Amino acid sequence: MLRTILVPLDGSALAERAIPMACELARRTGGAVHLVRAHVPIAVIGATAEGALYSQEMLAAGKAIRKRATEYVTALATKVAGEWGIRVTPISKDGSPAGLVTDLADRILADLIVMTTHGAGGFAPDWLGSVADDVIRHARRPVLTLPANDAHPAKPFAPKKILVTLDGSERSAAILPIVRDLAVAMGSAVELVRVVAPYVPGDVVTHLAADRPDPFGVDAETLAAKTSLDEIAG
Repeated sequence: MLRTILVPLDGSALAERAIPMACELARRTGGAVHLVRAHVPIAVIGATAEGALYSQEMLAAGKAIRKRATEYVTALATKVAGEWGIRVTPISKDGSPAGLVTDLADRILADLIVMTTHGAGGFAPDWLGSVADDVIRHARRPVLTLPANDAHPAKPFAPKKILVTLDGSERSAAILPIVRDLAVAMGSAVELVRVVAPYVPGDVVTHLAADRPDPFGVDAETLAAKTSLDEIAG
């Protein structure tokens, strides 16, 4: 079941909108939520053969930013735990946000990573967008993302239907156990879809084979796809 849930944060209100989704799942499954805030160290201003050069001002600023990040995630974890009645663990570490999230998810054996697709931290407004993309591509744990245009803080996470796209491969079917657990936890219905691509109309081969029934095997593939979906649904 989805009991260990990781939520990456960047300090923005938009990123925090993933928290209710994670907490609702944790409350339903008897699980826990881990809030993680990455602190990206200030870049070096120079280097010599002896090592990197930092100004005292930069070092002081870096310590202050790190302290604020830790205080932020700690206070937020206390607040969320009190509101939801679940265990919430704050984590604040130095490192690349995407790398920290994927590594930490493996280390705590996270069942799910929950995050919004865009935030407002870092040096650009799309910082969390790039992090979300990186996490989706490289995480070895399931990732549930909430689009920015659907991230409403007052909107409860209660999906009535879950749409699952399959292509007949074992790799695409690997999502099914997660879908099952999510559907059981939320009381959702599951819709399975598989697209069978038709032949290209208007080409020469199509015209030459027009007198033969199902010359490209589309009907047969469609029937096989329906049979496979029925078996999975069962």
